[in-house]
Amino acid sequence: MAYVDILSRNNENIPVMDRQFFQGNSLIFGAFLAYTACAMIFFLYNGLYEYVNFKIYKASYFVIFAVLLVFRFACYVLANRVRRGYYLDWKNIVPDLRENWLNLNVLFTVFMPLLGISFMMSIFGSVKTLFPMVNPFYLDVPLMELDRALHFGSHPWELTHALFGSSMATEVLDFMYQLWFVLLMGFSVWMVSNHKMGHLRTKFLLCYILTWSILGTFLAVLLPAAGPCYYANFVDGFNVYAPLMDRIHEISDAIKGVDGETGLYTVRNQELLWSFYTDDYIGLGSGITAMPSMHVSFATLFYLTIREMNAKLGYLALLYLVIIQVTSVHLGWHYAVDGYVSIILTYGLWKCSGWLVARVCGAEQVVNPDNQDQYQPQAQIG
Repeated sequence: MAYVDILSRNNENIPVMDRQFFQGNSLIFGAFLAYTACAMIFFLYNGLYEYVNFKIYKASYFVIFAVLLVFRFACYVLANRVRRGYYLDWKNIVPDLRENWLNLNVLFTVFMPLLGISFMMSIFGSVKTLFPMVNPFYLDVPLMELDRALHFGSHPWELTHALFGSSMATEVLDFMYQLWFVLLMGFSVWMVSNHKMGHLRTKFLLCYILTWSILGTFLAVLLPAAGPCYYANFVDGFNVYAPLMDRIHEISDAIKGVDGETGLYTVRNQELLWSFYTDDYIGLGSGITAMPSMHVSFATLFYLTIREMNAKLGYLALLYLVIIQVTSVHLGWHYAVDGYVSIILTYGLWKCSGWLVARVCGAEQVVNPDNQDQYQPQAQIG
């Protein structure tokens, strides 16, 4: 924290924007470096470095960023037309671009996280695929028993199918679960591109990195479990999840009979993921892990972030979090306890990230929870 002391002693000599640029980006950059260093130690210590794929997400986030830029520019042009009667202010467009986008501070603030996330997610995909070579799955039976104990002797999937067991309800839940990946990439790139959002943006990105690092990587390696859909593949004896998987395949076959090809996305993805595992494939989507649930973790992060932007939209994000938790159990991806652990730990990391941002960056104007277009001074966010 020495650089913070230096900044505090020389505040009068450092422009506010330069201080904010340095402080916010130092946290994000430092988190990326720490994750990369720890992952490299893991690979080298276990002799897995030669198998690592650093290019899994080499272009994905940049493609989304480009699409987002085009969309935002189109909205800007149309808004000008409606409000002012012209599409572009040609007199001020170049100065505006220089101030808001085409300067080194902004370019670094945006492209550093884009590069970092792309590289980090590639490392994560490699860890997720390779860690069973180091620590094989052994927690499925204990997690199954814990699930049953927490739900008064019933398996959680029995409860969800009693409430949402119809083909139509299951198909809707299946779609909402698949939507998560689009929301994950789209929302994270949207937050990266909103470089004027200040502390909330820094807090989100820091929590994003910590969540993938601690929950998605460290705990996944420490607490390996395959999940209900793969229970029979790793546990000898009676398969307690056979009725669940039979029901899911039955619903998928019924849907497939209607449209002739699709079925449930979950069934296809579970089969594809298992083929990746048996073929030792390391790439986009590869790797099996249940504890903790990253779907639930990032649905929690969406909710916590959106709640600070807009309280009313926060209720929609909370509803989506509940849907993801229920669906992860309903479709056999996760034990219910996977999601409970993710919610608790993600909230803890969110509070920790807020404390770190406030500690390092100090007071700044942050988003008003009731109106993201207004800003108010606040000593810290936590």
